[in-house]
Amino acid sequence: MPQWPKSSFSGPADGSQCVELARDEFHLLLRESDFPDHTLTLARQALGALLRRLSTAARAGWSPGPPGVTRSVAPPGRQ
Repeated sequence: MPQWPKSSFSGPADGSQCVELARDEFHLLLRESDFPDHTLTLARQALGALLRRLSTAARAGWSPGPPGVTRSVAPPGRQ
């Protein structure tokens, strides 16, 4: 069973708004603290690629917005 440490950047004070990262023998595991039963399993290279893509999109001004809200503007490179 993986250990899910809380990030020091979690907010609010109870740490309930957090993306958590753990690892098993071969993979990195990613989950949203609000939905701990939903885990994304990634190879280390895949997580690196995901973080680079999100960083690039954020620098370009793209944001996914709140859950359930449909965006009318496509992320960079998807227009």
